[in-house]
Amino acid sequence: MTRLLHHRNDRYNGNGAIEEHHLEDCAERLVSLHKVIVDSGEVVRKEDSLYEVEVLPGVSLCDVIYGDAAKSLSHDCLAGFRLMIDQSPIMNKQHLDNASIVGTLGLLPGEDDNALASNGDWVRFVRLDLSLNIKPVKDFYADFLVAFPRLKFSTDFPDCMNSFDGGHAPYSATITRSLASLNDDWVEEENGDLPAMLRAFSSKSNCPTSLEGNGERKKALTFSFSLDRDRSESVLCEPHMKLERADVQGQYHYHRIYFCPRSHDRFYNKILVGHVGKHL
Repeated sequence: MTRLLHHRNDRYNGNGAIEEHHLEDCAERLVSLHKVIVDSGEVVRKEDSLYEVEVLPGVSLCDVIYGDAAKSLSHDCLAGFRLMIDQSPIMNKQHLDNASIVGTLGLLPGEDDNALASNGDWVRFVRLDLSLNIKPVKDFYADFLVAFPRLKFSTDFPDCMNSFDGGHAPYSATITRSLASLNDDWVEEENGDLPAMLRAFSSKSNCPTSLEGNGERKKALTFSFSLDRDRSESVLCEPHMKLERADVQGQYHYHRIYFCPRSHDRFYNKILVGHVGKHL
């Protein structure tokens, strides 16, 4: 099972909800979001009758991008909107049957649970997929760039996640939730007290987080991060989030997320994650 994204007919069916002078704003936002998604490697499909949907009163989508109504959009907006629709492949029943979660795009807000309208919605959708769908570790890791944009992972990834007891799959939701919290909630206070910051983060993330107690283990907790294809930087990642349970309640384990709590000059604005897996 996998995820599916598509342009859904009822999110284009205006029924007077879209005024002509607002059409360009709606189209530009949608084209921008669509580009972010497809640039990540995702395929966004469309329903086969999308061109026939009435976007404006008496005006179909086909008329908007190819007919007289095309004058409602500027040249650049029209070109991007037309390209987006035309290059989205058709969705069929098999695509829907094979999908465990379905997200939708369109000019109008959607009422379904996974109606995407912003980059943040796209990130949340990918995180949901990571939590719900069992993937090989390389495929699981492949979505981290989208799901956790503030995080940078060491060269130990994705192989380090094979060190989970029984593999990473029983912990997919726990890993996703924990990395999402590190991405969203970690705050570095300038000249702040690190133990105090870790305590505050533990409370906010609902995940116990602390420093390594043995000062002699710094070498084991130092990881390599790629600067480019030929260069890397070694960084100590001593604080760790304690992943003590698998997704199935009642199973207790000792796994960790090791990260660097301070910003690094060579990795601007990134939180460095050295290891996700067994306790080191």
